[in-house]
Parts: sequence; C-alpha cells; structure tokens
Amino acid sequence: MVFLDMRETSEATLASTLCTVCLQSFTPEAGEQQCPDCRRMMQAKRTPPAYRPQPFHDDDRGTSRRCSAAKPSSMKGWRLVLAAGALLAIGVASGVLLFPGRSIQHPPGVLVAEDPVQWDLSESTSFVVDNYQIAALASYEIKARVLSKKRYWTGREADLSPCDLALGWGPMSDQSVVDRMSIRQSRRWYRYRYDSPPIPQRSIETHSANTHIIPASDAVASRLGDVVKGHIVEMTGYLVLVTGGDGWRWKSSLSRDDRGGHSCEVFYVEDLVIHE
Repeated sequence: MVFLDMRETSEATLASTLCTVCLQSFTPEAGEQQCPDCRRMMQAKRTPPAYRPQPFHDDDRGTSRRCSAAKPSSMKGWRLVLAAGALLAIGVASGVLLFPGRSIQHPPGVLVAEDPVQWDLSESTSFVVDNYQIAALASYEIKARVLSKKRYWTGREADLSPCDLALGWGPMSDQSVVDRMSIRQSRRWYRYRYDSPPIPQRSIETHSANTHIIPASDAVASRLGDVVKGHIVEMTGYLVLVTGGDGWRWKSSLSRDDRGGHSCEVFYVEDLVIHE
C-alpha cells in the first residue's frame, strides 16, 4: 500500500520513498522512518517546491520588473555613441554638400544681353601660384547668369580652382528658358537635359559655358563663396594656361563656339561683382 502525504512544508514537498528491501513504496513524514512492512529505517526524500510563475507587473516608469532590458555593456554603449556621431556628421555633410545655398529666381526675359569680351594681350603675362606656373593667354571679361555652381575638393585642378560656374548669357539668361532645362555639374563638366529644346541646340552651346574659376586673391575667393545659382555676376581677369612642375597642363578654351572636351574656360579672376 502507498501512503501519500499531501501536506506542504515550508521548504519542500515530501516525496514517496521506495523501500530497498521489500520494494514497498511509502511516504515518510520527516527525517528517518521505518518501512511499515519490513521495518527498515529509510531516509525521507524531498523534492523542490513546484514552480509558481510570478505575476507580470509594470513599475511607474512603464518597464517590466521581470522583463526589463539588459543594460548595454560599456563597449556597446560607446559603439552606439560613435554610430550616432557618424550619422550626425553625415547629416551635416549632406546639408552642406547637397544644399549649399539658396537659389534666385527672376521674371521671364533676357537678363544679360551682351556676349563675353576677349582680347589679345599686348605683352606676355605669367606668375606662380602654389608652385604652379600660370601664363595668361587672353584678357577676358564676362557678365552672365549663374546656371549652376559646383564645389570641388579633389584633383589637381582643385589646388587652384575651388569651384566651377556654369554661366549663361543672351537667351541662356532667360528664366523661361532655364526653367525648361535640367542643369548640373560633375567631374568639371557642365551638363543639361530637356524634354524638348527651349531654344535651338546650337544657341544653348554658344550662349553658355562651364568656367573653372581661379581666384586671384582672398577677397575674390570670399566673394566667390557668396555666389549662388541665379546670381548675375561680372568678372574680369585672364584666360590662362596652368603648368605643374611635373609637366601637368590645364589650358583654357579661347572660343565660345566650341563644345566637348577642352571647351571650358580656365579663368583667373581678378575682380568679381555679384548682382541679385
């Protein structure tokens, strides 16, 4: 016969014990007790108390007392801080690079009627800037609308020319024409697209130019930094040939009618005036 004791103790529940002699099962009350059949002394066994799930509670801060998230290690914390800093830096850089400044809109109509002026030099002119030899090829003066502005930091050209200006005059200074075109700059080139040509293609080519600007002074460089898309600018200086000590050359175009490679102006600017 098996005797079961259903009483609970403070520590554990007494378990049924099997006599090793007569193989009868009985339940000792506590400590040692004789087997009721063979009178052998047996040691009572105890089983751990049954698992009782604790209720789930929320504290005043809304986090679980039993299921609260583990605190990150110090290394993980530093990683989170560094990641946040990197994202912030990318955000700031994106704002500076992708949105460098405001853009100015104008009423429809030609804003600059005159073409750029170029004339030959009466005598040769050359000078050295940052270990580059600069030789003037022609005097140059231009008044134009800024169609686009692009800042550059890499490449040999960036040693002297911090940015390019895509410039338009005549019909390419007309807001109604510009509005029908997509204009951008990259890799020291000026590019445009349109669904249908707002003016003849050849007129676009002969009334706009990508111009590499070499500031002749800190004052010109400062004013160049203020230029934004849509400004009307007046600049005077020289179209130049730049030569490096290793034989590297960067030569300006001397025509407004050319296109493709080597058709950009390399412009050493001595004076820059900005008009809204």
